[in-house]
Amino acid sequence: MDDGSAIELINNSTIREEKMGKPYFDRGTIYLDILKDLDKALDNFNMAISYDSTNADYFRNRGKVYLQKGDSEKKDEDFLKAIELNPDLENVLRPYLGRRF
Repeated sequence: MDDGSAIELINNSTIREEKMGKPYFDRGTIYLDILKDLDKALDNFNMAISYDSTNADYFRNRGKVYLQKGDSEKKDEDFLKAIELNPDLENVLRPYLGRRF
């Protein structure tokens, strides 16, 4: 499956499950990790969070976008929220808190 097909698959899933955050999270992750489109990744993580603000992974990945964009304040907010929602993420995310990139 090529990158375009993966996006199309997620787009179709989003239409069927538009009240759920996971399709937006999955599409945002593709934009972040594979296509390197930070703006589209951010848009999708924002949508995922709007549907489910209790998922630590959504905040962690949006924090990764802010990290790559150089927005340390928003990165810290999202990483702290991710840790609050899932304390198991603390060892992974704590080293990035308060650091400027």
